[in-house]
Amino acid sequence: MLRWGCVDMWKSATIGSVCSTYSGGTPSTSRSDYYGGDIPWIASADLNQRRIFSVKGRITKLGLDRSSAKMVDANTPLIAMYGATAGVSAMTHIRGAINQAVLAMVPRNIDAEFLFQWLQANRDQIIDKYTQGGQPNLSGAIVRAIEMPLPGDAEQRRIAGALRDTDDLIATLERLIVKKQAIKQGMMQQLLTGRTRLPGFAGPWQELRLGDILTVRHGKNQHSVEVPSGRYPILATGGQIGWADTPIYSKPSVLIGRKGTIDRPQFQDRPFWTVDTLFYTEISPIVDPRFLYYVFLMVDWRSMNEASGVPSLSSKRVEGVEVMLPLVTEQVAIRKVLDDAEHEIDTLRLRLTKARDVKTGMMQQLLTGRTRLPEELEA
Repeated sequence: MLRWGCVDMWKSATIGSVCSTYSGGTPSTSRSDYYGGDIPWIASADLNQRRIFSVKGRITKLGLDRSSAKMVDANTPLIAMYGATAGVSAMTHIRGAINQAVLAMVPRNIDAEFLFQWLQANRDQIIDKYTQGGQPNLSGAIVRAIEMPLPGDAEQRRIAGALRDTDDLIATLERLIVKKQAIKQGMMQQLLTGRTRLPGFAGPWQELRLGDILTVRHGKNQHSVEVPSGRYPILATGGQIGWADTPIYSKPSVLIGRKGTIDRPQFQDRPFWTVDTLFYTEISPIVDPRFLYYVFLMVDWRSMNEASGVPSLSSKRVEGVEVMLPLVTEQVAIRKVLDDAEHEIDTLRLRLTKARDVKTGMMQQLLTGRTRLPEELEA
């Protein structure tokens, strides 16, 4: 008997010995009456959700009946079998139909949530051990032959419950971040246009070109200043790429891509170096730099692309953008409100990162038996 981590009373089992498995099929795509119905159509890409509560695809009862598509019930573990998503697993929380690229596992002698959590934790090992060369592909036979360590029923439920609780926390944080981001976006649309005014401010706003309040500067090749022990970040369109021993600019600045990623403004309030694909700005004293950064976030930069290939902006195009500005005192008040909203989102992101790290650690410990949960934790 194979023993995983020398765990007492755990056994080795194949998925095929504890589950029934089946895959589905695809209704003919030439028949429009097979699609757009009431039956959720679960494709392999949908498994990236991990927990499937809804999907975009739909098929009709006729499409189901006249194809090899198969229905799966809620609380059924699924695994993707082909291509880039091979080995990705998910748990259904709806009843729907699957195609030939998705394998359903109907538990007989295993807790469904435990199986789902184990598959999540071991995707890389499954691909490495059970597929060979080229693009990874699984099959029903391969999945049924996968060996896994299996504790008793009560311990399975305890482990599954603990990991599900962590999943619920992660999902709650993800939803809260999305909600806070939407709220912040709405605040920006109101406050940065003057539609909503903060208490104590009633003065007129002035319409200006960005070129009236800033000068766009080009970055430079970083090779002459790049050193591992440098004090100043070297910035590209995707973020920091190294360290420099001297800055190109030392005052607060808003940065925008010249080529490539042109729609992700950055803000720097400490000395920095920029590469030649990233503009930086010298900003007038009548503008709060952080306020200006939020203004940049509201601009549709992609619509100003000047190239047919790699997206590109010119300094002239940036400086020609028209904006509305209040007095600097109101700018500062607005950006403080938006900074508070951003700080709240950053705090939630940090909590989410920690929760995901905790989940990874729990999976490594609980699903191998290195750490055992006391029996009194079972509901």
